[in-house]
Amino acid sequence: MSTTNDAVTAAWTDRLAAADAIYRYGAAIDSFDDEAVHAVFDPEATAQYGKNTEVLHGPDAIVEFVTGFVVDCIWQHHFLNVYRVDVDGDHAKVLVYHTSHQLFERAPDTVHQIVARYHNELRRRDDVWRISKLYMEVLWAERRQDPSRYLEEIGGSAAIWTREDRSGQ
Repeated sequence: MSTTNDAVTAAWTDRLAAADAIYRYGAAIDSFDDEAVHAVFDPEATAQYGKNTEVLHGPDAIVEFVTGFVVDCIWQHHFLNVYRVDVDGDHAKVLVYHTSHQLFERAPDTVHQIVARYHNELRRRDDVWRISKLYMEVLWAERRQDPSRYLEEIGGSAAIWTREDRSGQ
């Protein structure tokens, strides 16, 4: 294999590993796995979830914010599309397109939808990519209901990952 191919392979491997950190974040959020959310962030991470929130410093503060936001969340679903990854050594800038849906106990007939972009920075330490900076640019949010009862007709909602499931562990 030539040196050029080695460099190309390394670049793709870095991009995939950085993208994997983003997908680990989404799965951890959706499964209400606070330990996994904590683990995906760099020890010096900052996060801001929209312009109306404060900048959070460190994984503990980030997990506390996320847990507080979804305290009565029955289920949630994040569709994340890693749109671009630019790697420079042990740092990466990652643009992520985000659409999420949440169902809360306080409004069990209403799905909350958020459309956003994450402008993330990642840092590699000990060969593991973690989020070092997260900024959520909220583009749209709405609440949706199903007056036609279509969800019931097709046999939903049968969420597998729920907050209740996590509390029993």
